[in-house]
Amino acid sequence: MQTNGYTFNTLANWKRTLRTYPYLQPKYIPKLVYLSGVGIVTAPIQWNERRRYYDMVQNTELHEEPIFIMGFWRSGTTHLHNLLVQDEEYGYVSTLQGLMPGAIISSGKQLRPLMELLFPKTRPMDNVALRPHAPQESDIALMNFSLHTYYHYVLFPTQLCPLFDKYILMDSITPAEMEEWRNDYLYILRTATYLNDGRPLMIKNPPHIGHVEQVIDMFPKARYIEIRRDPLAIWISYMHLHRTTIPTHNVQDFSWETLEEDALCVFEKTMRRWLEKREMIPEQSRVIIRYEALEASPVETMRHIYDTFGLSSERMLPRWQAYIESISGYQKNGLSPKATDIQYMRERMAFLYEAWDYPLPEGENN
Repeated sequence: MQTNGYTFNTLANWKRTLRTYPYLQPKYIPKLVYLSGVGIVTAPIQWNERRRYYDMVQNTELHEEPIFIMGFWRSGTTHLHNLLVQDEEYGYVSTLQGLMPGAIISSGKQLRPLMELLFPKTRPMDNVALRPHAPQESDIALMNFSLHTYYHYVLFPTQLCPLFDKYILMDSITPAEMEEWRNDYLYILRTATYLNDGRPLMIKNPPHIGHVEQVIDMFPKARYIEIRRDPLAIWISYMHLHRTTIPTHNVQDFSWETLEEDALCVFEKTMRRWLEKREMIPEQSRVIIRYEALEASPVETMRHIYDTFGLSSERMLPRWQAYIESISGYQKNGLSPKATDIQYMRERMAFLYEAWDYPLPEGENN
């Protein structure tokens, strides 16, 4: 059985999650034991960390001007994030924090070798290096710390749509749940700020593209990088993400046919919401890039971002170039669209092609 994103999940979070989503089927109990095994063993460490450091983290002051990457899953956010965190004047949520948020302060150094032993060298969905110090999505930490995250759908795929409505669009979330989500999320960011000596954060978190108004409310002085990519390339990689991650996590039966339709709804509704709400971001606080430009001309694209935000890019040129050279041997997955994928884009995502000025993929009826 492969490693998983819940390896160090807190015991208390398991209890709350399984009570809230009581859809565990008996035949998956061995998988659940595997998923939660290390978290149970490390529960005393995590309890001690909360006792010793909770108040200190809550009193950690967040920098007013983080930089958020705003992009749908598989739109190039990881590549962009990796380039951005070459800037040592900024901090970030690391993979180590993402996987063990309940023990990162007191025992991160001690548990790091265990993580390196348990986890593969690359991510299963795209072969990107998986290193403890690498930047990570903040909601990965949230799923190991809180009830309030969309990512629990990997355990319960039949709940994808309700979780999406609640924790991405935030349409069905109650005021009490919203308050808990906000407190838990800010705790993750405060922890990262403490671990990064108070520096402003570079934050990658795809769920934010569906609820940018809540992000603006928390960080009115933040800056935003919107990254765009050919929607068809996003879609086929997004489904590949599901097919490589859900089977190692799910604890209930589900239909791939239904999940594909649900995933398409997530893509469509999220991007409609983003196009509706993105103008809430002040023009001087945002920049738009294309993944294709970032891939072809990474240094020039990064300089454009820094120049737009009034940041010094000259000092970063050697670091960006060194990082680019370090990944020169990386090979992307060779994913090809099916006829139905093209049909989905032409019928359901044409609005996004128009908004982003990409040519619609050619279909049978052209």
